[in-house]
Amino acid sequence: MDCSVVARHSCNGSDKVPQRMDLLCDLVEELIPGLPNDVAFQCLLRIPVQAHPQLQRVSRKWRELVNSPQYYEERKREGTTMHFLCTLQALPHQSPDLKHNSSSSPAENSSSSPVFGISVFNAKDRTMWERLPHTPDHPNGLPLFCRLVAVSGNLLVMGGWNPTTWETLRSVYLYNFSSRTWRRGADMPSDRSFFACVALEGYVVVAGGHDTTKSALATAEVYSVEKDEWKTLPKMSEERDECTGVALDGKIYVISGYSTESQGQFVKSADIYDPLRRTWTRIENMLGMATDSSTTSGIFTVLSGILYTLQDHKTLLSYSTTKNSWSSVATLEHQFFSSQGCCLAAVQDSLVLLTTASASSNNNEEDHPAYKTFVYKPATLVQQETVTAAAGSGSRRSINNTSCAWEEVQSNDGFVGAAQFACAVEV
Repeated sequence: MDCSVVARHSCNGSDKVPQRMDLLCDLVEELIPGLPNDVAFQCLLRIPVQAHPQLQRVSRKWRELVNSPQYYEERKREGTTMHFLCTLQALPHQSPDLKHNSSSSPAENSSSSPVFGISVFNAKDRTMWERLPHTPDHPNGLPLFCRLVAVSGNLLVMGGWNPTTWETLRSVYLYNFSSRTWRRGADMPSDRSFFACVALEGYVVVAGGHDTTKSALATAEVYSVEKDEWKTLPKMSEERDECTGVALDGKIYVISGYSTESQGQFVKSADIYDPLRRTWTRIENMLGMATDSSTTSGIFTVLSGILYTLQDHKTLLSYSTTKNSWSSVATLEHQFFSSQGCCLAAVQDSLVLLTTASASSNNNEEDHPAYKTFVYKPATLVQQETVTAAAGSGSRRSINNTSCAWEEVQSNDGFVGAAQFACAVEV
C-alpha cells in the first residue's frame, strides 16, 4: 500500500493494515492529542532529521517511533528524507600525505599522520557542511583507512588502523542520525585492511584486502545490520588487495586489486557476487581502458544504475554491463589532480568528486595542495528532468550542455582536507 493513502486507514486489526504500520496499531495513547494517530504520524514524517533529537525528548512513544525501521521506510516513501555525503576527511592543519611508510615505526609516523573525521555535505543545500562526533573509542580521530558505508539510514565505520599504534582493527561502529549517537556493532571476524566494502539490501559485504602479514585475501564476509551478526561467504576467484567494491544490478562487484606475489600490479578483472545464488562470477578485462596495471584500481561509484569511474583523474567514464566496455562521458577541465585524497560518490541525482589539486602551476614555486569539491549531474538525468518539465508545461525544451558540466562547490573553512573515502546516506 502506498504511503499516500495511510491517512485513510485506521489501525483496527484488519488484515488490510500493512505490516509497516504495526507500530501505530500497538499505540494505545495518542501521538498528538486531538489527532488520530495515522494523521499525527503523517505530520511527524515531515520533521527534518536535524530535529529528531528534539522529537525523541518529547515522550517515550515519540522516541520509539522515530527510532523504528517503519518510521524510516515511511519517510523514504513520502520523499521526506534528506541526502548527505559522508566523507572520511583530514581535519584542518593536518598533513595531507596519505601514504603509509612501512619503514617507519608507528610512533614515528603517528606524529605526522593526518587526523581524520567524518565531514557531512548536504547534497541539496551545497553550502551546508558539518562534522560528526568521533567514535567513542577514538575521541582524537577516526581509524586510518577505515571504510564508510550506509545502511537503512545508519552510517557504518568499519575496520581501519588504530591512529596511534597502527594496529589493524576489526571494529564496527554505527551512527544514528536521528539520535546523533554511535553504537558498537559486532566486530569483523577477520583482520583485513584496504578491503572492498559494499552495502546491499540491509547487508554489508567486505571482501579482499590484506591481513596483518600483508598477505592479500580472496575471502569475503557479510554483515547483517538488523541481526548484528557476520557470516562467511565463498572465496573470490583470486586474491584482491586494495580492491574497490560497488553494488550494481542487485549484485556485488569487487573490482581489480592485486595478489600477494604481485604487489602493486593491479589486475583488470573483477569478481561479481550473486546473493541469490551465493556464488562469485569472474569477469576478465573489466577495467579495459579505465586504468593500466601500474596504477591503483581507481575510484568507482554507481548512480541511477550506471557504474562510473575517473580515468587519469579527469575523464569520467561509464560502464556497459552488456558490452563489458567503458565510454567517455565528460572531462574535468581542472589540472594537477592527484590520486592521493581523491574519491567519487553518488548522492541523490549527482556525482560528487573530492580531489587534490595543485594550487600553483609555476615550476619555479613549490606546489601546495588544494582540496576541491566538484558536483556533476549526468546528461541522461538532466534530459529526464527536461522531458518532465516540458511535459508539464506542454512545450519542448532543448538540453543545455553547460548544465552537464562539472560545478565546483565552495567548501566551508575547516572542510578542505584530503579525503580518503566517501559514501552517500539517506536519512
